[in-house]
Amino acid sequence: MINLENYKAGWVSIAEIDVSNIEFQFRNNLAFEDIALSLKNEGQKFPVILFKKSDSPLQAISGFRRINAAKSLSWEKILAIVIPESDMSREEALRLNFIENLERKSLTNMDLIFACRKLHEQGKNNVEIGKLISRDEAMVRKYLKVAFAGEDIQKKVMAGEMAVRNIGKTSIGTRSDTVNKNENMYVKKIKNGLNISIKYRDKRDNPDAVIKFLSDIISRLKKKTTKK
Repeated sequence: MINLENYKAGWVSIAEIDVSNIEFQFRNNLAFEDIALSLKNEGQKFPVILFKKSDSPLQAISGFRRINAAKSLSWEKILAIVIPESDMSREEALRLNFIENLERKSLTNMDLIFACRKLHEQGKNNVEIGKLISRDEAMVRKYLKVAFAGEDIQKKVMAGEMAVRNIGKTSIGTRSDTVNKNENMYVKKIKNGLNISIKYRDKRDNPDAVIKFLSDIISRLKKKTTKK
């Protein structure tokens, strides 16, 4: 793991940073007005962390809001630690992003919920997500339940009316849970109505089995229609 003590912070031109690259942006609330006020009155206390890839602009790993706040104040430079690509992989950059923010306790529950959803959509499983955000798998599942829930649930969490840790076996489910549930119900209905003993979902990777499955359905439907 990267040790930031081995790197010296220095002033970097904001123009050299690609602020449109949000690969490592995992925060739900991007408002930076309060940070701009702090920078104006107290100066910059913590350096941002930047990733330097060959022949590419600097990429922010952490400090997105501080960079935007500095830009809003017309700052030309920002205090930063620059880590070259040769010293750090993308996975290490991901871990560093969360370690830096978790140590400063700057991530809210909604930030973590947003982060879990983004990591989930990037292909990370619950165990991998948990390691990145320093939470156990059970907590990650709860975060994902809220992430894929309706807006009313998310508003309750934001308002403090619902605690994420208390979310258990409720009607809230992830998008994948819903898809799997609907698919199972669909298969079950087909089996009950047509007395078919094979499942489409078990054969979907086999084209021949799918064709046979559909042909069987059509044949049975024809027989039922003929009987009527």
